[in-house]
Amino acid sequence: MHETDAPSGTATITAIEPLPSNPNRRRIKVGGRRRVTLADHEVEGLGLEVGMAWTEELAFRVEASRTLMKIRKAALARLARRSYSRGDLAERLLKRDFPRELVDRVLDQLAEDGWLDDEQFARQLAESILRQKPAGRRLLVQKLVEKRVDRELAERAARAVLSETDPVEDAIALAERRLRTMSGLPRMTRIRRLSGLLARRGFDPDTVRSAIRGLRLDDDDHDRS
Repeated sequence: MHETDAPSGTATITAIEPLPSNPNRRRIKVGGRRRVTLADHEVEGLGLEVGMAWTEELAFRVEASRTLMKIRKAALARLARRSYSRGDLAERLLKRDFPRELVDRVLDQLAEDGWLDDEQFARQLAESILRQKPAGRRLLVQKLVEKRVDRELAERAARAVLSETDPVEDAIALAERRLRTMSGLPRMTRIRRLSGLLARRGFDPDTVRSAIRGLRLDDDDHDRS
């Protein structure tokens, strides 16, 4: 489309031209002067045409479209490096002063496109935590919620991952590692320290007690390995 003369006293789109450096983007001119550059699909989506009046409403819609593209670009740049929960990604985008309404629109679209999946994210993060060191449900939920996963979803993910393990065996395995560093300590001291370790790793009281019993800590068992 070529530049035309704008009617006297009105602001109209006078040209929509492809950029020499990128034919998939268009330079929009209003009154013969460059106003904005948009992608082809943005021009089409906004229904822009030469001769269209450049009203305040249209200017607002164009700016919103540009902001949506900035948000999407920023979101995809982060997702290309690693996975995020929707809440965590939203928080990071909002820190850049993008409007919440537009951030939500972009995240909705990214979820539809398969870029965001909180259920998969929660499951993978819970599995990753367990691979590093045994943990109980409470700690897994805490870690997921810290990543802005919805608590109900975090609970489901933790239960699903832990359903494939034996919590008492996991607790015993973790306690045995620490027990190797406690040679010579009194029985009650070892029990107290091991119980604290397991509690901090999110194991519930019943599991902690079962694990301690399973270790069979006798008074003269100072060199268990």
